[in-house]
Amino acid sequence: MKSEYNTIINSYPDIVITNQKALRDTTIDEDEAYKVLSIKGVSSVVPRVWGHYYFLNADTKFLILGRDEFETYSNPLLNASSNITKDSMLISQGVKKSLYESYYDEYFNFIKADGSIKKLTIKATLKQSNSLENSSLIIMNTDSAKEIFQYKDNEVTDLGVSVANENEVAFVAGKIETLFPMARVSVKDDLRVKYENIYNLRSGFF
Repeated sequence: MKSEYNTIINSYPDIVITNQKALRDTTIDEDEAYKVLSIKGVSSVVPRVWGHYYFLNADTKFLILGRDEFETYSNPLLNASSNITKDSMLISQGVKKSLYESYYDEYFNFIKADGSIKKLTIKATLKQSNSLENSSLIIMNTDSAKEIFQYKDNEVTDLGVSVANENEVAFVAGKIETLFPMARVSVKDDLRVKYENIYNLRSGFF
């Protein structure tokens, strides 16, 4: 478990910016990335689209990750999925099993918030690198993910920030908090500590 959560955390951006309203996570305008890029020490900002989709038939949730064709990611799974189209998706072994049991073998119909259907073909099954993160994973084109989540064109889930000098991450995070006082700014090292506390507690039960 420790090995897997460290693998997951290592693929995260140095800083994640999540917009909030009434202390609840909400979407953020992807153009805000330009403001973050103006901060000294920031090397890149990636607008990210991701979220959970509830599949009623299997009483389970899938994790949908959107990716753009020409973007480069620290997560090797996302980099390996650069050739997906707007009408296709890649699924993990766990998702494949859930869909197959509901007679979905070549495609899946996503039900959007307005009740309409978004049909995506299953292009391939992912080679699973760790069970904690990828058992319920679906990777698709960002535009398809936005359509399923009913995002507006300029809306994204959060912003992933990379910092050139790891010693400046806390400094940059402070600058971001000043720039976006209502947002939640998460630093990778803080998430690592949080994961360690969670799994150390669980290991006590084991």
